[in-house]
Amino acid sequence: MGVIFDGTCMLWQDDCGTAGSCMFYDNADLSLGFLFLCSSVSGVSLAAMVAATFCYRAPSTTAMDAVVITVNGSEKSKAGAELSERTLFQTDF
Repeated sequence: MGVIFDGTCMLWQDDCGTAGSCMFYDNADLSLGFLFLCSSVSGVSLAAMVAATFCYRAPSTTAMDAVVITVNGSEKSKAGAELSERTLFQTDF
């Protein structure tokens, strides 16, 4: 971003032969520079979003998802049925 500011400076402040701050900027070039910068960042963001949309795969709906709740030492599933100790559950959060 500093390159955009430095590149559009029309008059640098001179402090004993050392370049100081910029005193005047070319407003048209400065606005175009930031327009191109913002457009470039937006284009990269749009490309990433499109790539993510095409690469996304929804999780499988065939997996058995269950939430086990323990109340007073007794385990219940979402359906409310009693569970045996050997029942295995897959939980994805």
